[in-house]
Amino acid sequence: MAKKLRLFVAVELPEAAKSGLGKVIDALNTSDIPGIRTVRSEGIHLTLKFLGDVDADRVEAVTEALSKAIAGHAPFRLELGEVGAFPTLRRPRVLWVGINGDTEALASLQSDIEAALEAAGFAGDDRSYNPHLTLARLRPSIRNGPPPPSGKSAADVLKETPIEPGTFIPVERVSLMRTELHPDGAIHRRLVSIPL
Repeated sequence: MAKKLRLFVAVELPEAAKSGLGKVIDALNTSDIPGIRTVRSEGIHLTLKFLGDVDADRVEAVTEALSKAIAGHAPFRLELGEVGAFPTLRRPRVLWVGINGDTEALASLQSDIEAALEAAGFAGDDRSYNPHLTLARLRPSIRNGPPPPSGKSAADVLKETPIEPGTFIPVERVSLMRTELHPDGAIHRRLVSIPL
């Protein structure tokens, strides 16, 4: 049986963007909100396509599909946007930062990647692409439970810790990433990086 790798396609962030997001994550970590599980700032990325568990011997086919998909796409620039939550900031399940900038170029790139990988045998996604950077997740019991000891909600912390305007994300490469799950959180490793 072939070894399985948990894979996704992403845009990796520059250090300045990770640093800015790290300040928000630090504020969430020190907010005394029980049940909040933040991500590591060094692992934050802009997901373009989640592939799930893939046979290791299919990495070359994925790389070829990605190379075809991004051919003809020129580099472009994105910017960190506003904070938000799924489903809402009042009852958050996932806390995130939105994406601004050349979102049309991003949508086009993501659509071409989706189509190329679907042609290569990967399941398509029926949901529309909603670019965001995940900061934290909250357990269901916390979302519906009493207020935290600090008296501050996740929404309060996000409002008090704004993202610095003008934090840019140059999109010059697309990476095929592998997730390794560990007891203290996921670690993401780049397998392949393909320039635009």
